[in-house]
Amino acid sequence: MTPTEPEFRRRRSPTRVRGERPRVLRATRATTPHVGPAWFGPAYSRMMARDVHATGSVDRVLLEGAKGLDGDSAPALYAKIPFAAPGYRWGTRPALDRTVRALVRSAEAPTGRTVGAIVRFTSRLGTKLTPTPDDLRFGGHEEEIMERGSEWCTDLARVACVLLQVAGVSARIVYLADTARAYSGHAVVEAFWRGEWGAADPVTGVVYRTRGGRPAGAWTLRQHPTLVRARYRDPREGAERSGQFRTCAIVTYRVEDSRYYDFSVTTVSPYYRSILAMAHSGWPGGLRWLHGEADSAGSPRVGRWTESVRPSPPRTRRRLR
Repeated sequence: MTPTEPEFRRRRSPTRVRGERPRVLRATRATTPHVGPAWFGPAYSRMMARDVHATGSVDRVLLEGAKGLDGDSAPALYAKIPFAAPGYRWGTRPALDRTVRALVRSAEAPTGRTVGAIVRFTSRLGTKLTPTPDDLRFGGHEEEIMERGSEWCTDLARVACVLLQVAGVSARIVYLADTARAYSGHAVVEAFWRGEWGAADPVTGVVYRTRGGRPAGAWTLRQHPTLVRARYRDPREGAERSGQFRTCAIVTYRVEDSRYYDFSVTTVSPYYRSILAMAHSGWPGGLRWLHGEADSAGSPRVGRWTESVRPSPPRTRRRLR
């Protein structure tokens, strides 16, 4: 039997103190590249500056606010208490409600099963795609992405993130890049279940776990790449996926704040058209930067972190209807 909203939410939402604003880590962008595209180094920063999403759109804003993950930031980013309990009000976005009800049918289902059901759902959205690049669309509201389908990792990560929160699971987006290879970026989600942050891939449908079955977050997977490779039957895919955890940045995207963002939809740009064409042909001559992104490229530097109260959402975003 499908759970009712109050029971469904009570069983999944972490405790939240009324009137308390959650505290998060915030980088000082004027003095450190420990946040946003700069964290991934010059080559990836140049690539991300040409992101296929519209300037100022939700996907650009989230990427620009992502916090770099390293030994200094990991203890705070992986605190046992999540940044904030999901604040979604049931019934606000009916299409998301219906999807979660269909995926999570039992109020007794462990959160790990909830995470798995949601990322498997997003991994199947690529079957709705049209075959030609001219028909591809990027960005938009999560409902739009679900309707049209997508294989674009950042779009699917955003969909998985909001569906998890509708299901009562705290979730956030993690941007990845194998900075030793060209065009090897990716995006996954982290969900807070069994008292820990655990990564899940909305493109492949994989829920990462430790050998003991506990959630494995991006920081753990970065230090233990064998945990990533063990989830894939193809050794080449496992090696590629594990390499993407070389450099990580984390951002919190709250479904209740979505009305403040710009959800413009874009088509494929000439820059990405050339990359997709090379990928479709199997990268003749080998995987490499095509547009001079690596010219004078260096390594990301480590910056300083400051703690502050969670900032207010951007003010200049189109409101959700």
